[in-house]
Amino acid sequence: MEKYNVLPETNAYRRLQMLFGKENFVELEPFVESDNSYAEVRTAFGYIDNIPAYAFSQDMQRNSGAISTFQCSKICKLYDLASKTGFPIIGIYDSLGANLSQGVNMLNSYSELLSNVNRLSGVVLQISIIAGNCFGTSALIASSADFLIMTDDAYLGIDTSGANSSSEFVRKSGISHINVTNCEEAINSAIKLISILPSNNLSQAPLEELKSNYNIEIKKGDKFSKADTIISIFDDSEFFEIQIDYGDAARIGFARFEGRSVGIIISVKELLDKQSCDKITRFIRFCDAFSIPLITFIDSKEFESLKEASKVANVYSDATNVKITIITGEVYGTLYIALAGKGTNSDVTYAWEESSISSLKLETEAEIVCSDELKSMKEPFIDRKKIISNYKESHLPAINAAKLGFVDDIISIEDTRIKICYSLEMLSQKIMNKIPKKHSNIQI
Repeated sequence: MEKYNVLPETNAYRRLQMLFGKENFVELEPFVESDNSYAEVRTAFGYIDNIPAYAFSQDMQRNSGAISTFQCSKICKLYDLASKTGFPIIGIYDSLGANLSQGVNMLNSYSELLSNVNRLSGVVLQISIIAGNCFGTSALIASSADFLIMTDDAYLGIDTSGANSSSEFVRKSGISHINVTNCEEAINSAIKLISILPSNNLSQAPLEELKSNYNIEIKKGDKFSKADTIISIFDDSEFFEIQIDYGDAARIGFARFEGRSVGIIISVKELLDKQSCDKITRFIRFCDAFSIPLITFIDSKEFESLKEASKVANVYSDATNVKITIITGEVYGTLYIALAGKGTNSDVTYAWEESSISSLKLETEAEIVCSDELKSMKEPFIDRKKIISNYKESHLPAINAAKLGFVDDIISIEDTRIKICYSLEMLSQKIMNKIPKKHSNIQI
């Protein structure tokens, strides 16, 4: 008698074992057939760090993983379950493409699958792992997830010829969030995301067990960058950074404060360019969708263009999650308004003692206010620098903005962590109702 509960252990199945652990999952619909063989995808439900989740893994050992109507049906089944339970979905993609023998029938199956992915976007956490080939509509579906993790030898692209689909191209285009060497590292990254993020938009992120003494040693001095100093105040100085090679004027990712997960934005250059604004914008929208507190550290002077400024300002002001801003350097005009101002709904804004805030760029404001002094300069090259420097020291310290109520407190670097922890606790029950509408119409 055939033993029906035992199926061949293919690579796809072993990947599910790596994700869940050998004893922590059950396979779903294992006997569904496609073209007189088992369907080209393995689907499962299990536990990842005690968090329930669904996953599917395309099977290259079954008809080269070709996407069939039955494969789409099995994956859609997971999305149907996820919509009922709120559990996250991890998809492992490795396929040579669609099953062409099924012709136009595939169009409807693809459409149904893409509809499910987009319907649950911002509702349940979705993670895509690209562990092989992923082209055409499959690439569109995979890249619609909240996070896309890609191995160095994988390919992802809308062009089925494989053009512009290398891991390096995808990384530099800002499509992937995490790039790793192999599938095992990709799966470990997915496990890390599952462990620090909410499963759905109604649940809270997993709270790490509180430690009596976190490893906090603030890194200060010339050999450390300002970003190094900021990261050192996180729990155990751990920062799970994403999109590292895209938009280098800002760093984004996740950290914890006393076990509580938060989203982090750190501006690291004077000019926030288009790529940096793109990743900041999508990151804010993700954190808002899942009610993840957002902490923004600003030390930038201007946006690259009006379009980028309006995009960032729109999503930041529209977000209703907890928003805390720390001004760590020089912040001028639209940067303050977009990411720190009370008008754009920052809940709490702090400023480091040495920071500066101005309504205009320093040079522009100084030239307007100190025009008489500048006109009477005897040595323009030397005197101009001195006049602007003196103006900055006397008129632009953050304390002046604090006196007008534009900054909630002036804090030291050493006090930053405790201020954030208290603010997160103070705002933990934040409720904010929005004007009824479908969505805002932002610059894209």
